[in-house]
Amino acid sequence: MSTEAAPAPQHRRRLPRLKWPDLLIGAFVTLLALAVVVNGVTDVHDVRRARLDKKVAIAWFRSHPQLGQFGPPTIVVHQRRDFACAAKKPPPGVRNPVQGLCLSIADTNQTSTTILRTFTCRFLKAGVPHKGINRCPGAHGGSAR
Repeated sequence: MSTEAAPAPQHRRRLPRLKWPDLLIGAFVTLLALAVVVNGVTDVHDVRRARLDKKVAIAWFRSHPQLGQFGPPTIVVHQRRDFACAAKKPPPGVRNPVQGLCLSIADTNQTSTTILRTFTCRFLKAGVPHKGINRCPGAHGGSAR
């Protein structure tokens, strides 16, 4: 019998050596996944906030019947304050509303319902100058000034 030790088994690397293109692709996929998560959280906040703003606006318009009748509010969510604008129902015989009322609602936390101010807005046709006039947002939101 021989006293020599058996040669040690050679272990192969299970993972191949990573190269720069592989690292760049991995970093890109990681950043993409992070962006999806962050945007998902923002979208969930905006949807929840829009629902709360709509409830607040409907309750406010119902509690102020002396201002007239208003249609369903359009919600525009911003970072610090949100806008809820509703068109004033036009008189009989008039097809489209011309004027509306907007509420500025504080967005300091998820449950804030403080109305900061109210202001009138106008629905303007294309080509009509709007200097100094608060424009009403479109049916699906937009910029309320």
